[in-house]
Amino acid sequence: MEICPFVYGRALRPEEFIDRHEEMRRLLGRLVTGQATALIGQPHIGKTSFLNYLLDKSSRHKIVGDKLDLSIFSYIDSQMLGQSFDQPAFWKHVLKPLTRRFAILHKQNQGAEKPVRRIEAGSAALALKRSSDDEHNLDPTPIFKAYITAESNQFGTFTLEQLFTVLGQQGWLFVLVLDEFDALLTHPVLNKTEFYGGLRSLASRCSGFTMVIASRHSLERLNQETQAINPHGSPYFNVFTEFRLGPLPEIHANTMINVAGERFGSLDRKFITRTSGLHPYLLQTAAAILWELHEEGTKGVERYQCAAEELSRQSQAHFADTWNTWTMAERKVITIIAMSQINGMLGERQFDWRKLAESIGDYSAELRTLKEAGIIVKTGDASWKITQEAFLWWWADKVRTITRDAADFDQWLCAQEMDGLFTKEECQEMNDAAKKMRDFLGKGASTLIENFAKGLSSGALKAIGMG
Repeated sequence: MEICPFVYGRALRPEEFIDRHEEMRRLLGRLVTGQATALIGQPHIGKTSFLNYLLDKSSRHKIVGDKLDLSIFSYIDSQMLGQSFDQPAFWKHVLKPLTRRFAILHKQNQGAEKPVRRIEAGSAALALKRSSDDEHNLDPTPIFKAYITAESNQFGTFTLEQLFTVLGQQGWLFVLVLDEFDALLTHPVLNKTEFYGGLRSLASRCSGFTMVIASRHSLERLNQETQAINPHGSPYFNVFTEFRLGPLPEIHANTMINVAGERFGSLDRKFITRTSGLHPYLLQTAAAILWELHEEGTKGVERYQCAAEELSRQSQAHFADTWNTWTMAERKVITIIAMSQINGMLGERQFDWRKLAESIGDYSAELRTLKEAGIIVKTGDASWKITQEAFLWWWADKVRTITRDAADFDQWLCAQEMDGLFTKEECQEMNDAAKKMRDFLGKGASTLIENFAKGLSSGALKAIGMG
């Protein structure tokens, strides 16, 4: 039995990571100079996988050599912080790699070998032993004292500044990596001015401290989300530079697909790229499904219909999650593009979408964001399309449900908080078009999936002169 090599549903380990060399090179370059960075991307785009690679010392060495050897990385998944986690508990947890790395050297006599001892300092027990840090001529005593002061003062920002300043003076850098940063926006204790202001102050003032955060939301949106608790001060996140993760570059997507070897032919590759839009999670999912169907011996139209139906089921939660991350304006843009694209499959039942399609031209910022995320691609001067065929299947079921359970499409728009973005005339046009689509779609996603599978296979037959 050969094990399927495609991984989806969990973050990739460093050895499984498909190269995003340019993004990693830029991020590591910023860390070498102590600059804070925000890694922004849609759900399942690979942010945590990217961070796993960043945290691996051998992986960093491949790009920047020993330039970050005097660095301490501390990774925190913000979703794992309990509801009662306060700032002292947060920083005590964050600083564990520092207390481990700087196993304090207690020297009664300079240069003399001493046995391992322990010093109890408040709740911190710091091992005192010789370590490889001696090779860097580290004098841990000032760091030890600064840590004890910070701990005894409940890790207040001022004492943390002192700690990281001392660390920087000895040539070291502490890198705090905060994954799923969005979760902090709803944390009952940490979602406070003191916490965000402290992070901002440390990142901007201390030579021995910097941060990498990973978020689904842009820095602009994070600043908006925290404006209520910071109406007059500088935005908390203006010390960060935003790095966006989009779909895989084609060369790396091909590298991933090539793992299947001879199992995947040109039609399999077309299925994977068209259904996923080169989104890492969708690509791995589609490839894994095709791998298993190959093992089962499924062929022809049946192969692609079965694969599409399974991909549609597997990606339901992903698309629902992604929808919830979009702003109201982004939802409007996606709604118009998706319905216009499905409308293009209606044949004689076509609905005139020209007015609505032209109206999204006013949403240049949203179009740019969605394009960078790999969700849409421009197909003409004023026309766009969804890159992920699997999204259209999810959307087809959504339209079917909306028009079945709601009296009017505009009621659904209101529930999505998009009603204020559409004129009354546009709402009526959307409602009429949605009902027309419902009649055409019949079985919802299944109708589009059947057409897709048949089209994919017939296209292959035509290509070899048998269609």
